[in-house]
This record gives sequence, C-alpha cells and structure tokens, in this order.
Amino acid sequence: MDELSIRGHISDLRRAIIPSVVMASLLTLIASFYITDLLFNWAESFQLHTNSELAVYSPYDWYVLRWSASILTGVILAFPLLSYGLYKFIQPGLLEHEQILIRNIMSTTSLIIISSIALIVYYTPEITAKIVTLDGVEGVRVAINPISIASIGVTISWLLTMFIILTSALCSARALTQDHDILDGVRLRIHIIFAGMTWVLLSEDFEGIKVTLILLNALLAESLSRALLKLTINNSHGITLPLDTK
Repeated sequence: MDELSIRGHISDLRRAIIPSVVMASLLTLIASFYITDLLFNWAESFQLHTNSELAVYSPYDWYVLRWSASILTGVILAFPLLSYGLYKFIQPGLLEHEQILIRNIMSTTSLIIISSIALIVYYTPEITAKIVTLDGVEGVRVAINPISIASIGVTISWLLTMFIILTSALCSARALTQDHDILDGVRLRIHIIFAGMTWVLLSEDFEGIKVTLILLNALLAESLSRALLKLTINNSHGITLPLDTK
C-alpha cells in the first residue's frame, strides 16, 4: 500500500482535530451565557467574613475572567473528544503495546483534568477562608474582593490543565519515540509550545512569577512523565518500552 503524502497526513490530522475544536467552540459559547452567574455564585461562597461585597474594578479584567472561564470549560469538556481524534489519527502507525499505552495515557489525562478542576472549584472557598483568617491583623479591617480570588482560581485551573496535558504529551513522546536525538527535539518543541501558551494564559496576578511557574511546570512535568510511564509499563503485563525512559 502506498504511503500517504505529507499533505494527506496533515489533512487526516485536520479531520481528527476539527470535531473537537468545533465542540470546544460551541461549549465555550454556551458556557459564556451562564458563566457570569456561576462565577458570582462561586465568589459568594467564599466565606471571608470581611463584609466584602462583590465588585468589579476593571471592566476589561472582568471580560478576560469571563471568557477565560468559558474557554476553559469548553476545552475541558471537549478534551476527551480531542484525545479520541488524535488517537484514531496515530493508531494505524502504532504497535499493539503502543496503542495500549497511548489509550491509558489519554483516558487518564481526561479523567485527571476534570477531577482536578472540580477539586479546585470545591476547595477554593474553604482554603481562601482559612488564609484570610490566618492573615488577619488585630485592628486592621481586611477587605478582599472575592472576584479577584475567583480570577486567581481560574488562572490556577488553566495552569494545572496545561501541566497535566504537558505531562501527557511528554509521556506519549517517550512511549513512541525510539531515537534519543529525535526525542530530545520533540521534547524541546513541546516545551516551547506549552511555555508560550502558559505565558499567555497566566493572568496579571502572576506577572512577577510567570517565568518561575513555566520552568517549574516544565521540570515537574519531565519528572512526572518519566515516573508515570515507568509505572504504567510495570503495571501492564507484556508491554515493554522501546527505549529507556530518558
């Protein structure tokens, strides 16, 4: 059978990705109609005990927060479809043990992202209340805007989502790439792409530590992807890694 041309591969990749992009766009649009009430309800659940009222000091910041939360919702809900599309695209070129590894990585990633964001949403009010209580100074009235905390929570959700996907991408690269030199190049490209995306997604609240967070994300993702891949292989009978987990 003749090999597909590069143009044919790109066309197949586009067809694999487009459904998830369309789905993410539609879910983002739908979420945008409800996200305002959801954000305010979430912010009101912060038991700050500071008599703080919800306030928006910058219309632009609120606009960014609203759409950032909407896009995050669309991306998270559409991610399983994206994973399935990418898997179907690369499946013909995978060996049986590679197919099992990639399926495990992608399904686990989808589950972890949704679970992690749910935990952030659930525990942020409680953690915030404790921090405000611990940082209280006698004779000083604490005035904290819950909307600002909600903005930080959404940004942390984005940061965690990027970290989980980055770890998954590195796991997949290690599982599928047999040549060390090629693997180094692939890992470098993955880190550059995710560093740029993370820089854009981090809000102004993290302006002074963006570089630190990106580097920390990269280092943790490298270590975790290596460890998770070894664990996956050790727990999968009959599966061997094509190279040592560099």
